[in-house]
Amino acid sequence: MPDAIDVRVAEVLRQPYHWIIQPDEDGYAASVLEFPGCYSGGATAEEAVAELQDAIVTWVSGELERGNEIPVPIDPEHSSGRLTFRIPPTLHYRAQLRAAVEGVSLNRLLSDAVSQYMGDASPALTPVALGRYAVASRVSEEPPAFTEHVDAVDDYDDRNQQGAAR
Repeated sequence: MPDAIDVRVAEVLRQPYHWIIQPDEDGYAASVLEFPGCYSGGATAEEAVAELQDAIVTWVSGELERGNEIPVPIDPEHSSGRLTFRIPPTLHYRAQLRAAVEGVSLNRLLSDAVSQYMGDASPALTPVALGRYAVASRVSEEPPAFTEHVDAVDDYDDRNQQGAAR
């Protein structure tokens, strides 16, 4: 008859935890996002996954034996879609200009930019000029005429971020 820890391990294994499988210098590394320190590896992705299954059982059993709670899976239902974050004022300004030129809200512009960064399909952002200000995307090639101004603004952003970190 299985003991309480074995029963709890079996319950945990049925939950939708996030497994990360990545190529590395020795083949593949595998880990569980919600379980810090739970990882394995293998020459192939399949081997890394098989090893990770064993590592999960060992990790969960060890946590339970120590009396620790097992983290719950990260649930998309807990993602509201609302996010607040700070950016340098010059970047905020450049994003406002870009949104105005594109004819979209600032929220839509930043949402599309994050989607593109995350690998989702989104419209390509293109370089545009507005008066003496250049607004250029990092994902497309900047025309030479815009490069000097954009680099100067980027340098200003970098200096302000370094100053704020001190």
